This record gives sequence, structure tokens and C-alpha cells, in this order.
Amino acid sequence: MKFVAQKLIAAVLLVLSAEALGSSQFQKASYYQVGVEPQQVVLGDFNNDGKMDTAAPDTTSLDISILLGNGDGSFQPALTVSAGAGPSALATGDFNHDGLLDLAVTEYGLGGPGYLQVFLGKGDGTFTLANTYTIGVLPYDITLADFDGDGNLDVATANNGVNAVSILFGNGDGTFRQPVHYFSPLPERVLAADLNGDGHPDLISLAYCGPSPKHCHSGSVQVWLNQGNGTFGSSTYFSVMGVGPDGVAAADFNNDGKLDLAVANNNFQAASVVSILLGNGDGTFQPAVTYSVGGGPAGIAIADFNQDGRLDLAVANTGTSNVSLLYGNGDGTFQAATNIPFPTNSLAISVAASDFNDDGAPDLGVALSYANRVAILLNAE
Repeated sequence: MKFVAQKLIAAVLLVLSAEALGSSQFQKASYYQVGVEPQQVVLGDFNNDGKMDTAAPDTTSLDISILLGNGDGSFQPALTVSAGAGPSALATGDFNHDGLLDLAVTEYGLGGPGYLQVFLGKGDGTFTLANTYTIGVLPYDITLADFDGDGNLDVATANNGVNAVSILFGNGDGTFRQPVHYFSPLPERVLAADLNGDGHPDLISLAYCGPSPKHCHSGSVQVWLNQGNGTFGSSTYFSVMGVGPDGVAAADFNNDGKLDLAVANNNFQAASVVSILLGNGDGTFQPAVTYSVGGGPAGIAIADFNQDGRLDLAVANTGTSNVSLLYGNGDGTFQAATNIPFPTNSLAISVAASDFNDDGAPDLGVALSYANRVAILLNAE
């Protein structure tokens, strides 16, 4: 479920102060103004000063906000990169091998076909638009990997309006070839990860209603295994035991050397769950186990937040405007969620983890779409 073209922003002119105190795990949130309806918080060192920065695609104001980090957990006022067709998702990597981070941004197209725009980084936190590519209708997500093993980053997008995941292979100079499409029913998210340990990134898509959109009883993870050259054969579906999967992340939760998946199921913003699918190491997964979180979960971040040597989850919940923390037990199971609240109707849509103040503990960045803010929460551990 997407939250573009909503008209509730005026009702969410919030005083962002004492309402979001966080849990004892994190300090009180600091808030930074970005554009209208940020959809993500994406991390990278965009000005090459060794300090983590953040970027947010702002769908309604048609721009990208860049928050440069000061290295102490605080950020400078946002710089703005114009993106004129409704930016929906963003990924960062070095597309032209100059050692500087670039941006790839999916854009809704404002009623027409969707686009991929590529912005090349100047190394000072600013960017230049290099190329625009037509992709499928309603591109909801983007991921990067070197799918064909040529040393150049490629792009994959989830194009919900045409039931396709599309791959654009990179040429290594900041340009990309025309997209190759793979069928995916109502894809919400796309992720690249090596699921079978062969050294080649595989493709993961979240099929919102499973393989049969006419019967939306349970969503699915759709998996394509890379054939070693950037081509993919038939896909396999794995039920997430939840409705409306809208966020996915991969990591080894049970320390067996095999990648597992965490999937956020928004259940149409009702009582919602995160599904854990433990990997078998061959691209298949064990049946999903679910954990309750807030309403309408979307973004997922993975880190060892309490520094006990076990991976934990942070889940951004759009419906309840909070972030759920699930502490890992190290065996693939998780403790019951504790929640970090944000102001009502601020719509926490995306979460990312990094050490913003260089103290060795992972902090949180949260995109609050209806509040037009990014919240930064420093780890208190």
C-alpha cells in the first residue's frame, strides 16, 4: 500500500518535541526537515568526509533531500536535488568507477510510465542528473548488484503497475542498458542477495498478494536464482504467512552461514506481523514464523542494537507511527517487540541503521512521511 498523493499532510503539522521519547535503548529523537512525503531514508557518505549522511526521495515535492552528517549524530540542513517525476525509491552506489557515490532513483512518472533517473555524485554532497530511462508503471522499489559479474553495478526495480521486476545492466560509465523484465505479480519490494552461496546475487521480490493477486490471502516471497551471467530462470514462491508484504531484508539470523529473510506484512495496516524465513542455503526457505509488530509495517533495518552479538530488527510501522524493535536470540527467533513512538499520523515508513556518532553502536534514522521529517535516534547503549 502506497502513501503518495495523500492529502493529509496539512493535518500533520506537528510539534515534534516531547512526543517521541523512544525506548530506553535509544535517546530522544532529533528531527530534520526534508521535502514533502519522504519515502525512504538511505545512507551513504556523499561528501567523502568519512561521516555518514542520509538521503530521502520526497515524492510530493519532487526532489531528493540530502542530510550531510557532522559525525556527532547531528546533521546539516537538507540540500535539495530536483527530481521532477515523483521519486519513489532510491539506492546509492558508484556507477562510473570514480570513487564517488551516485544515486539511482525510481520515479512514478506523474500519471505516465515510470522512470529511472541516475544522478552522478560530485563528491561534495551535490549531484548532477546524468540519464533518464523509461521503466515500468509504478516503480515502487530499487536494488543494486552486479548481476552479470562484469564489475559494474546493475539496477533492479519493482514495477507494480506492470507486474514486473526489471533489470538494467550497467555499462560502468554511469549509463545503463534498456531494461529486461521478469514477471512478478504486484511487486512491492525488490532485493538482491546471494541466497545459494554461489557468489552470484539472486533476486527477491515481494508479491503483494502471492502468486495469485485475485486471492489475496497471503503474500509471498518470489525468488529467482542467478544463472551466473545475470539471467534468471523460473521463480519460486514462498508464503510469508501474512498479507501485504511491504518490506524485506536479508541476514543470517541463526548463525548457520545461510542467508535468512525478514518480511514486514502490513495486513492493510491492521494488526500486523514480521515473517522470518530461515534459509536452507540453496535458495529455498523453511516455513515462515511470524512476530507481532505495529500496524502497517514497511521498512526494516537489521543491526545488533543491544550489542549482545545477535542480530536484531527495527521495523517502521506506517499505521501506528512507531518503530518496533525485536531483539534476536541468535537462533533465528526473536523476542516480543518493544515500540518507539512518534507523533500520531506522522507515518513512519522507512528505517535505516548506522553509527552516526562514531561510538561503535548502531543508531536509527527514520523517515516520517506525513511529517516531512527524518528522525535520528542515537543508541543509548
